[in-house]
Amino acid sequence: MEHCVIRRAAPGDEKALAYIHTQSWSWALGKMVPQEVLEAQTDEAQAERLYAMILERGLAQVTLALVHGQPQCMAAWRERQDAPEGTAELVCIHSLKDRVGRGYGSKVLLEVMEEMKKAEYHKVVLWVFEDNVRARGFYEKHGFAPTGECREIFGDRELEYEKVL
Repeated sequence: MEHCVIRRAAPGDEKALAYIHTQSWSWALGKMVPQEVLEAQTDEAQAERLYAMILERGLAQVTLALVHGQPQCMAAWRERQDAPEGTAELVCIHSLKDRVGRGYGSKVLLEVMEEMKKAEYHKVVLWVFEDNVRARGFYEKHGFAPTGECREIFGDRELEYEKVL
């Protein structure tokens, strides 16, 4: 694995976060969601504004991985509002395609779960598209399991996964 620095994202990182977000949606989810959803999720200017707001207002904890100083992977998490106390929600984890499968996503996920534990969360939940076999396998490899809950979003079905920390 190449040299990787994982750190908390801060105001000023929104451009890098938006780039990772939009590129990840393009390669990983492009064939799973309707074209209009893909266009909205891959609008870099819109994503940059979103991440600027998230960072400025502290709406989520955002972690950024840099490989040789270049943004590669990011994740965002927050407290799950509609769940028992002590439950965190992994909102997203995105990676650039060129280094997928090299362990950077795993490093970021493990770092984020450590942050959750330090913040006294005992469980983490997430939503993943049912058709996103790669992502589901990634989460299952890290000990997540389906809860049986599902929802419709962007015209597709998402499954809820959870893991005890």
